[in-house]
Amino acid sequence: MLGSAFAVTALPEIADAQQCTSDNSDNRGCAVIIEGPNQRAQREQMERQGMTRPGSGGAASDAPRFPGRLPLVDTYFAVASHPGAKEHWAIWKNQVSLQNSEARVLAACNAAMRSGCQLVGSGKNSLVLFGYQMDQPAGPQFVDIGVGRNVKEAKQNLTENCQRKGSACIPKVYFATGPETAAGGFDFSMIYDPSKKSIFYPGTEK
Repeated sequence: MLGSAFAVTALPEIADAQQCTSDNSDNRGCAVIIEGPNQRAQREQMERQGMTRPGSGGAASDAPRFPGRLPLVDTYFAVASHPGAKEHWAIWKNQVSLQNSEARVLAACNAAMRSGCQLVGSGKNSLVLFGYQMDQPAGPQFVDIGVGRNVKEAKQNLTENCQRKGSACIPKVYFATGPETAAGGFDFSMIYDPSKKSIFYPGTEK
């Protein structure tokens, strides 16, 4: 099921969710993924250099420390679909650029479908809902996305987008992407590829 592949909570629990931010400890409604190889490599590099956050403990008192507040950068998302596919392709938490997100999600879609993929939408620092037509004989069919600063805005946007396509689609899954600490050259983008039925970090597809 797509909901489990996204590792997010299905509606109606979404109504109580909060958008993910770097300082939000309650990550309900976000795609919570275990530590990837890039994150692990960055953490191990920091540990070798003796870097710790203030108050983390376990390090020498004279070890280099991070400043109390690190700068935040925007993160971008993009979604693509294909007329012959029931699901969609998505990338989020991309710190490079909007154009980079769009190019990569289209490349992932076309790699699976050979050609004919189209960009559904893209942006930055948003909550994104995915709407499905549920009464199809072959199962749920992806219709469109809704984008907003919060669940209410995203739901309204999804309703309008689906109505323009003549569909009373239902929001099934979602993710949130927002300002995060600069990755320092590491790629923390997350990608959903329905042909692989999983979420992965770049370089871990196999």
